[in-house]
Amino acid sequence: TELPAELVGRDAKNDLAVLKIKSDKTLPTVKWGDSDKLMPGDQVLAFGNPCGLGTTVTSGIVSARGRDLHSGPFDDFIQIDAPINHGNSGGPLMDVSGNVVGINTAIFSPNGGSVGVGFAIPSDQAQKVVAKLMKGDSIQYGYLGVQIQPVTPDIASAVGLDQPSGALVSAVTDGSPAAKAGIETGDVVTSFAGQQIKDPKDLSRAVADVSPGATETLDAWRKGKNLEISVDVGRNGDDVQTASVGGGPEAPSAQPGLRSPAIGLGLMDVTPDVRQAM
Repeated sequence: TELPAELVGRDAKNDLAVLKIKSDKTLPTVKWGDSDKLMPGDQVLAFGNPCGLGTTVTSGIVSARGRDLHSGPFDDFIQIDAPINHGNSGGPLMDVSGNVVGINTAIFSPNGGSVGVGFAIPSDQAQKVVAKLMKGDSIQYGYLGVQIQPVTPDIASAVGLDQPSGALVSAVTDGSPAAKAGIETGDVVTSFAGQQIKDPKDLSRAVADVSPGATETLDAWRKGKNLEISVDVGRNGDDVQTASVGGGPEAPSAQPGLRSPAIGLGLMDVTPDVRQAM
């Protein structure tokens, strides 16, 4: 069935859009489920239109949570083994109760076909974006202006942390909200806006969820002391120079196929400046 539709809004960074369908008939609807309750091994159903064949449903299980495909700063995909192919993107991923727990978005395949490694955007993430788009709101993300990397056991030992957790600041963009707040190279961010930061992706998502212009508090470990720093979160947009993946300020741009983080957060190796700061 084909129906006319109009674009209500879209969010390129999350690869989501809302369409308004026009129909003379009352159409059935589905309900959002709670993707946070999904566990590896839970049964799921993937709907879509693979290869243009028509509406199709396949079944499988949740293989893993929190997958990072290095496609953007918000990667937190549900991995499933239900077969999905080209044409499944945008179709719902449902639990056995018929609730939408995700939106099919990508596959990993060496040959272009399904090999049982598919990915879906969690419903809890998609629902927030869809709600804003349906109200006509623009999607804006917070921005700090730092480059970050994981805290390894060796780094944790060097800076005096009890465990390898948090996000190590390896560079601060001049004039950015982070610079104005006094965040320094070598700081380890352990919490942001009341949320514990276990790794760089936690910080990326936490900053993205904050409305630009808001003032938030972060905890940073610096030279053996825990500091509480207040920061005025900036707005990320096309006019904002984001951090890139590399080895420092003179590093080349991200490799083809990788997208530079869109909220001013990136990953890089430990540079001599970082070692000196530690």
